[in-house]
Amino acid sequence: MATAGPNYASTAVSDSALAGNVWSNPGNAGAGDDSYSTAYSNGTQYLKATGFGFSIPTGAVIEGIVVEWERKASGSTVKDKAVRIVKAGTVGATDKSVTTDWPTTDAFASYGGSSDLWGETWTAADINAASFGAAIATNSTFVRTASVDAVRITVYYTPQINLASDAAAVATAAADLTTTIALSGDLAASATLAGDLTTGIALQGAATAAAAAAAYFSVVLDGAIQAQASASADLSTGIALSGNAAGIATLSGNLTTQIPLAGDSASVATAAAGLSTQIAPAGAMSSVASASASLTTSIRLAGSLAASAAASADLSVGRVFIPPASQRIYLAEITCYDPTLPGIRTLRYSSGADGYDNGGILYEPLIQQPATLRREIPTDVVGGHVSASYGALTLVNASGQLKALRDYYFGGYELTLKVGEAGAPYASFTTRLKATVETASFEPNRVAIRLRGREETLKTPLQTLSYGGTNVLPDGLDGTPDDQKGKQRPLGFGRLAAITPPCVNTSLQIYEISTSAFDDIVNVFDGGTFLTRGTEYTSLSAFKSSTVGAGGYNIYKAGPTYIKLEREPFRTLAVCAAEKWDYTQISAAGILKRILQSLGYTAADWVEQDFLDLDAANAGSLGILVGDGETIAGVLDRICISVGAWWGFDNLNRFRVRRFDGPAGNPVATITDEHIQEFGPVGPVQRPLWEVTVQGDWNYAVQPNANLTGQAQEQPARAQWWDKASRDQVISVPSVKANRPLAEKTTLTSYQNGISQCLAEGTRRRARFDDCHDPIAVTLGAPDAWMDLIDLGSEVVLVSDQCGYPAGRAKVVVMTQPDFQRNRLDLILWG
Repeated sequence: MATAGPNYASTAVSDSALAGNVWSNPGNAGAGDDSYSTAYSNGTQYLKATGFGFSIPTGAVIEGIVVEWERKASGSTVKDKAVRIVKAGTVGATDKSVTTDWPTTDAFASYGGSSDLWGETWTAADINAASFGAAIATNSTFVRTASVDAVRITVYYTPQINLASDAAAVATAAADLTTTIALSGDLAASATLAGDLTTGIALQGAATAAAAAAAYFSVVLDGAIQAQASASADLSTGIALSGNAAGIATLSGNLTTQIPLAGDSASVATAAAGLSTQIAPAGAMSSVASASASLTTSIRLAGSLAASAAASADLSVGRVFIPPASQRIYLAEITCYDPTLPGIRTLRYSSGADGYDNGGILYEPLIQQPATLRREIPTDVVGGHVSASYGALTLVNASGQLKALRDYYFGGYELTLKVGEAGAPYASFTTRLKATVETASFEPNRVAIRLRGREETLKTPLQTLSYGGTNVLPDGLDGTPDDQKGKQRPLGFGRLAAITPPCVNTSLQIYEISTSAFDDIVNVFDGGTFLTRGTEYTSLSAFKSSTVGAGGYNIYKAGPTYIKLEREPFRTLAVCAAEKWDYTQISAAGILKRILQSLGYTAADWVEQDFLDLDAANAGSLGILVGDGETIAGVLDRICISVGAWWGFDNLNRFRVRRFDGPAGNPVATITDEHIQEFGPVGPVQRPLWEVTVQGDWNYAVQPNANLTGQAQEQPARAQWWDKASRDQVISVPSVKANRPLAEKTTLTSYQNGISQCLAEGTRRRARFDDCHDPIAVTLGAPDAWMDLIDLGSEVVLVSDQCGYPAGRAKVVVMTQPDFQRNRLDLILWG
C-alpha cells in the first residue's frame, strides 16, 4: 500500500450548508502557521477546506483517508459537532465527530484511517480534484472561541497498471497477460509459451529467515502499435541465484500483471506483446534450502486482425518492493491526567512506520524504543527483595507534535506495552509489560516516559497509627502527653512468643497488644512469673470498667487487642499472644498475602500459585512485631528472609514470591549455542558454607536474670531464655571446611517460631551451596515465546559447547532483561 500526503488545504470557506456561527478568516486554516480561523463555538457552520493538490496515479485503488485538524478552544466544553469528508465539493453524510473536548493548546486530532473510506467510493480523479476536501463544525455548552490552525489529509492507495497506447494505422488490439512466479522446491523453470515475454529474476544478497516474500509494484504501459508482417511467440526466462541460499524451506514471489489492449484492430495482420520484468529481492538470503521458479504466461489478442502492419505493447516496471512476511510491532497505552478535560486520558502509540488502527482507535507510529525491565533476585544465603530497574519508553518528537503532553500529569499512572503482528486483530496482541509512570521527560526531539517499580509504593511505614496522648484519666486508651503521645502503636502478626506492650491507660492499667484483632492471649508474665487469666470481654466498655482478680488480667481481643491488669507490674511485663491459630494464616505465605490484602491488593495483583508453592516448601509459623517506622518493604523482607525466599513484581506488575532453590528437574526451555549471542562469567559468587547459625523464636521482652522473680529464677532453662533475644541453632559441617578452604560461616535471622523449623531451614540453606555453582550471563536471540515463558526463578537447561556444557546443565534464572526492540533476552543463570 502506498501513501500520499499529508497535504495541506489551499482553500477554506465557511459553508452555510450547516446552520450556525460563521467562521472568521476561514482561509487561515490552510497551513499550520499559527494563523487561525475562528468562530464562536456554540454551534458553527462547516469550515470546509479543499484544494489539497493530490496526484494519485490513474487507476489506483483508494484504500483509506486520514484527516487531521489542528485546533484549540478558549475553554472547556467545546466539542466536535460534525467531522466529514468533502467529495466533488459536497459535504459527505458520514460523521466522524467525537465527544472529547477540544484542547486549550494547539494540537492535531486524527479522524479516519488507512482502511476508512468515510462511507464513499473513490477514484484517483476524485482525490486529485480541487473540490476534494474535509469539513468540521463545533458545538459547546458555553460560548467559547473555537480556533483552527490547519487541516491536512493523508491518502492510502494501491497502485494499478495503466495503459497509454497510441494506435497508428490501426484501431486497437487487446491482450490480457497474467504472470505468476512462485519459488519453491528445487531450482527449476517451466513455462507455457504465448506471446513475447522476457523475464529475468535475480536473487541477490540475503533474505534472512523469511518464510515467504511477495512483490508489489506499479506498471505503466506505453508505446505504439506499429506495422508488422508476422506473429511470433517467444519466451525467455533467466533466473540467477547469488549470495547465500541455504537453510530456508521456501521463498515465494507472486507477480500478477494485467495488460488490457482493448478495441478493434482492423486491417492488422499480426500482433505481438512484449514483456520485460526484473525482480531483485535485496538483502541477505542466508538459510535457504532450495529455490525454484515456475512461470505461466497467457496472452489473448482480441479484435479484428486484418491488413494492418503490426501491433506491439511495451511494459516498463518502475519500482519493485518485497515486504517482509510479517512485522512485529509494539503498542503503548499510557494513562495520564489531562487538566483541560479535566479527567483521565489514554495516549496510544505504536512502533513501525505505519501506526496501528484498532477499529478507528489510532496508535501514532512514534515509539522509538519500547520500555525495558531488568530484574534480579538475591542469590546469597539471605533472600529478600528483587532489585528492579526500568528503561524508559521513548517517543519521537522531532516536529514537536507531542508538545501538548507537557501540561499532562503522568506520575502514578500506568503504561501498558503490547506486542503483536502489524495488521493483526488487537485481541491477538500480548501484554508484555505493565509499569507505573514516574514522569514524562522532554528531551531534544523525543519524549521519555520514565517508569518506576510498584515496590516504590511499599517504602512507606506499614503501621501508620500512633498515640495522640488525648487521655483524660481515668478515661481514654490513647496515652497522655507525658507517656505515649507520638509513639507508634503496636502491630503484630503470627505467634508472638514474648512482647512488652505499652500502657495506654495508667489509671486502669490497660495495655495494648496490637491495633489488630488477635485470636488469643496465651500467657502474661510479670518478671517471668505467670499471671492468672481472668475474664475475656467482647464489649470494650465492659472491659474498661471490669474488675480484675488478684494477680490476674482480663482480655479484650476484638481489635484492637488489650489486656487489663489488677495492678502495675512489679517488673517487666511480657505477653505471649497468637494473632491467628490457623497456621495457614501465620506461615510466611499467609502473612504476606494478608499484608497485601490490607493494602488493597486482590487476586489480580499476585500469582496464587506462588503462595501455594511457598507453603508447600515451608509452612511453619512466624512471629513478626512491626518495628518503629518500619516500612512495608522492610516487613516483607523479614518474612521472606526467614524462609529463604525472594519477593518482587513481575513484568505485568504482579506481586511474586518464591523460595530460592536449586534446579528441581522442571525446565521450561533448553538453551543451545544456536540461541546464544554472547556469554560470560558473573561474580562475586556465594562461597560454600561450613557453618550456619540461625537466630529464631524471638523474644521481644528480653530481661536479665536479676530482673526475674524468685519463682522464675528457680527454672534455669526458662531464666536463660528470658535473657536472650533469640534461641540460636547452629548447623556445622567441618568436613566442608576441610575440603574447601575458603568455605565460610554465617548467621541468619529467622522469625520462625519453633527451633525445629529454624534448624531445618538452616540445614537447607547451608547445603544449597555445597555443589559447584557457576553463574553465567548469556544474551539470547530468543524465540518470541521465551519473553513470556522464561521468568525469574524459572529452570532452564543449558546445552552449550562454547559455555562448557556439551552434555547440558540445569540452571535457575536469577536475572532477566528482555530487549524488546532487538528481540533479545539477557539472562543470568545459576546452578
